[in-house]
Amino acid sequence: MLKDILPDVVESDKEDAPSPGLTLDGSWERNGRNIVAAAVVGLLLIGATYFIVQSILVTIAALAAEVIKGQPDHTASAIDLIAEQLLSIKNVILAVVLVTQITFLMIPTIILVRRWHSTRVLDYIRWKSASALQVVLAVVITAVFVPVNMYIGSLVNRLFPVPEKIQALNNALFTAQTPLELGWIIMVVAVTPAICEEVLFRGYVQRTLERRIGWKSIIVVGLMFGLYHMNPLGLVNLSLIGFLLGYLFYRSGSLVPTIVSHFTNNLLAVLMLYLSATSSDTFGLFDEQVSLARVAVLVPTGIILLVIFHNLRNRAGDVPTASHA
Repeated sequence: MLKDILPDVVESDKEDAPSPGLTLDGSWERNGRNIVAAAVVGLLLIGATYFIVQSILVTIAALAAEVIKGQPDHTASAIDLIAEQLLSIKNVILAVVLVTQITFLMIPTIILVRRWHSTRVLDYIRWKSASALQVVLAVVITAVFVPVNMYIGSLVNRLFPVPEKIQALNNALFTAQTPLELGWIIMVVAVTPAICEEVLFRGYVQRTLERRIGWKSIIVVGLMFGLYHMNPLGLVNLSLIGFLLGYLFYRSGSLVPTIVSHFTNNLLAVLMLYLSATSSDTFGLFDEQVSLARVAVLVPTGIILLVIFHNLRNRAGDVPTASHA
């Protein structure tokens, strides 16, 4: 069954396979530079800028809040002081995340694609429609694998336990207490990353690497996606999500299923935190402790759904040619 969902290696490993209608007229392409280097350099430049700017803005906000608040409680521990400080500017942090994702992830990626690769940016990143069935399957497949990923995360946490105060702080930053706050957090945590991160990682980096290494770009970019979040204990979970997103992108030939899948994954995480904070009943959908028996049912179910997704249609032959305008 696993063989059924593996891409066609022979066809996909052909560099710059024919693609009518898409001209590679960017400066990197015209000069015949290595496209793997373009993907790596682009990711490093955009990623580093994003994290540096975001860190500076959050630090400035925290210092400003400290000045306004006055002298800290010297009897509290360092972690407690940091937690109190960050929670006091929770909405500022969320706003910084939203703004920087758009201005330092998505917009620079679009500019880079236009200047380095093709003036037809949307075609290059595969911002195009997908079938309704592909979109629905992307949602269902993601929802099926979320509890599996939670189970894997719980295993990692048992081996390398995260201090409770740090985990509580992380949860508190992204936990809504009211329906209005829930909508705000969904916008920041689910909607914006689903678009901005997918444009960068799948639309640009995987799209570009795919021209050279074919289906292997799914694995490479999945690992990059896990490392990008700078969470060592979450590397396995995040990489698995990256692999799924990469496969949906590769097989569908469209960015839409990956955006929908990414949104679904993050939305379920936000809803789990919200229901845990506001309701004693999570309806069995968002239990923190996922049983092995449940995982044993979900894994083959997810594989079957992936096979169905794979067989919907052949991916569009839209990898651009090496010819230039």
